[in-house]
Amino acid sequence: MSLSEVRLDGNNFTGVIPNVLANCSDLYLLDLSNNYLFGEIPSWIGNMSRLIALDVSRNILFGRFPQWRGNALPLEQLAMADNQLEGSIPRAICNLNEGLIFLDLSMNNFSGTLPSCFKPVSLREVHLSRNMLQGPLPNAFCDSSSLVTLDLSYNHFKGNIPLFVIALMHV
Repeated sequence: MSLSEVRLDGNNFTGVIPNVLANCSDLYLLDLSNNYLFGEIPSWIGNMSRLIALDVSRNILFGRFPQWRGNALPLEQLAMADNQLEGSIPRAICNLNEGLIFLDLSMNNFSGTLPSCFKPVSLREVHLSRNMLQGPLPNAFCDSSSLVTLDLSYNHFKGNIPLFVIALMHV
């Protein structure tokens, strides 16, 4: 019998995310939120071919957004909020366009713009608040007909409010 869910949220765990979890090939849920884990988010998470929910929010994780490659990661829920992650959001996030339903990268230090290839079609909730994202408001969400929550507050976006935001309010 293989482990399919790991829920260690809301404890006082410290240290780095253990590499032994990389051996849990049948894992579909990994919740390490609300602990005191530190270090970078390991790249091996991108190789977990069954992982649909990852939550590492509210820890002390730092570094850049992981450079996940390929389309192996079937994530539907990705939460990395309230850490110390920084840098730009890489093109690797575009690999999540098909199945991503929930995205929370809020309360970090992400900067720059969202990659132009990021066009998630199934997103229901997007939380990118309290970062340092900039430029015009991204058109990434204009085709997300199932979008219910779009929180881009407290960033450095500029320009006009895109028409798709107004159109979403009338759906």
